[in-house]
Amino acid sequence: MKLLRDRLLGWASLFHLKRIVQGLQAFVHGWATIRKRNLYSYVILPGILSLLTGTALAVFLLVYFVNLFQEWLRELGLPGWLDVLAAGFAFFTTFLVFIFSFRLLAALWIVPFLGPMQEKLEEAFYGRRLTTTFAQDIVNALRGFWASLWQALLSLFLLITTIFLGPLQILFIMPFEAYFNARSLMILFIEKEHKMHSERKKKLREFRPEMLGLGLGYVLCLFLPGAGVILAPSIGLAGAAEIYFSRSAPDARS
Repeated sequence: MKLLRDRLLGWASLFHLKRIVQGLQAFVHGWATIRKRNLYSYVILPGILSLLTGTALAVFLLVYFVNLFQEWLRELGLPGWLDVLAAGFAFFTTFLVFIFSFRLLAALWIVPFLGPMQEKLEEAFYGRRLTTTFAQDIVNALRGFWASLWQALLSLFLLITTIFLGPLQILFIMPFEAYFNARSLMILFIEKEHKMHSERKKKLREFRPEMLGLGLGYVLCLFLPGAGVILAPSIGLAGAAEIYFSRSAPDARS
């Protein structure tokens, strides 16, 4: 019972409004950090990969998923005015699928190319680079992809089980996607400083509200055509660095 109570209290802390706002502000500050530290060159390669990935994914979903949905609606023989509403709902659902699919693909071949920028952020906020071995980097990358795959399956399950809610579905999907998008960025710093899985989980729990706010900024940024997909990973990483090292840096320098 004590364990269950602690878990419930831990997740309840996720909705600490002030800390959520601080996380959202950290995302906004992310671009200012990139500009102040002159990190533009470190945004280019991840940005190009993000643009190519996002474009290919969007085209695939629009051509395959939306057309499949519309064919299913035609078979139902709905009135014309319902067709219009259903088509809008299909585009809305497609965007939700895009968000969690993009997170999975980003973990596979975009996040690894954020490494050079991550090191510069460590120097800026922490005073030095956090070092790991090549073997640790491989293990961390595989863990990150596995976590993203598991989260994508959860997202798909949530998408299916809440589809009856229509437009209100976003109230359930958005916080989930926001939290796990930010978590995938925050863990990049935590895993370099904390080797044990239990330590990483404990550290992640400390930042739950901030990660929700950071992730909301990330997901909202994806709504910006083109530029959102290009900039969201880099800005999000800079925001994650601000959140994490605002607590860790003083201890490291003492």
